[in-house]
Amino acid sequence: MLFVYSSEDAVSIGVADELKSMLGMEHDMEIDGNMHFRQGEGIEMLEVGTSLVEADYVERLVNADFIVFLSKHRSAKGIPAFTVHSEGNWGDAAELGGRPNELGMAAPLQMARFLGALRDAAAEAGSDVPVVYEATHHGPLLKTPSFFAELGGNDEAMGSTALRSVLADAAERFVHDKGGPKPNGKIAIYIGGMHYARRATELAMGKGYAFAHIMPKYYVDRTGMLAQAASRSDGKPEIALIEWKSINADKRNKVTSKLEELGLDYERV
Repeated sequence: MLFVYSSEDAVSIGVADELKSMLGMEHDMEIDGNMHFRQGEGIEMLEVGTSLVEADYVERLVNADFIVFLSKHRSAKGIPAFTVHSEGNWGDAAELGGRPNELGMAAPLQMARFLGALRDAAAEAGSDVPVVYEATHHGPLLKTPSFFAELGGNDEAMGSTALRSVLADAAERFVHDKGGPKPNGKIAIYIGGMHYARRATELAMGKGYAFAHIMPKYYVDRTGMLAQAASRSDGKPEIALIEWKSINADKRNKVTSKLEELGLDYERV
């Protein structure tokens, strides 16, 4: 596994520094001129000098089975949160990296494991900051399975050394596969709801689902993207869960028709 962090992101580098200490990864080497790389037993860490959403190049530098981006998280409403999410752009714009109308390769089982580790780490620290899936969004666009693990929402949360320690602790638990509800192998895509996918989070933690891509309700008219959601995943989704009441009947019909065309079962939640 490869952890990627950015020298441009105080949360990212702060969490990475704690994780290095926890894992005993104190010595690094330079690769490609100015990027710092560390290697341990089955674990690698790469420091980049660009925004993480623009780091499409990392898989050309390091051959990893999957990648975890340690990152800050910004919220327009300033809501503090720990989040995990897959990468990609459902719409015609790519303002934060990636490409329009393209999804990256999801890592659903690994991301669900990290979500569980993060929930445990937050609970043990006595943190009341929510732990939640976010809908798939932004770059980079990679062929390697990957996901973002984030802390933020506002300046206070991003500046908190205690909350950074929670994210570092979650990453260490994830590395050593400690604690947290384990996904039961039922890989799914999630359709509907808001950007903060609270119902999907409940289903992952309570029922063992592992979500690949999450399509929020304001993109459900992009039914052509569901083929990518079903195929761009490290492990093929076997079902789609639809947050039924969040989508009007006309759009639900279009979504279910496309799922039937793709041969993907669905359930209402």
